[in-house]
Amino acid sequence: MKTLIRPIWHWATSFKAVLLVSGLTAVSSLAGKLPGADEAVRQLLSGNSYKRETHLLSEAEQTAAAASSSQESVSGLATRYVVSNADGLVGYAYLDKHRVRTLPQTLMVAVDPSGRLLGIKVLAFHEPAEYMARDGWMEQFAGKTVEDELRLKKNIDGITGATLTSRAVTQCARRVLAVHQVLENRGNE
Repeated sequence: MKTLIRPIWHWATSFKAVLLVSGLTAVSSLAGKLPGADEAVRQLLSGNSYKRETHLLSEAEQTAAAASSSQESVSGLATRYVVSNADGLVGYAYLDKHRVRTLPQTLMVAVDPSGRLLGIKVLAFHEPAEYMARDGWMEQFAGKTVEDELRLKKNIDGITGATLTSRAVTQCARRVLAVHQVLENRGNE
């Protein structure tokens, strides 16, 4: 009996170690594959120069962006890259950090000068890797504007098994388009 218990205990301990190592490998495998902000700007917008801007939104602007994006609140701080080339303005790339389930993700959302969403890139994702939105899924946001109803199960397909990620990315796209509209309206006042 003693010899039977020991091999089972040894196997269970080894199995736990394998699970722990494979879990750590999955998380660390994202580290080298996700682009940094500069690389993401170049991937999303084909410009040869860009500058980073940080904008402080007034309470009225935050309220307007929240209402436009159908969210309770919007951060008072907006960070974007303004991208241009020899012909002029190419577009904007916004940084958005938010919580998915219990951990954060950071996305870069590109918007053209007319306010159409061009693309989204994941810069950081701290939930388990299998819940991360893939580039192919995020292509469905291309061409959307603040006037479009961005809603899961309506005009945005969800990710099977990653509903919270789908919801977080969709909310991010709405939020960025609303903030972009608010910032663009500053120049029109």
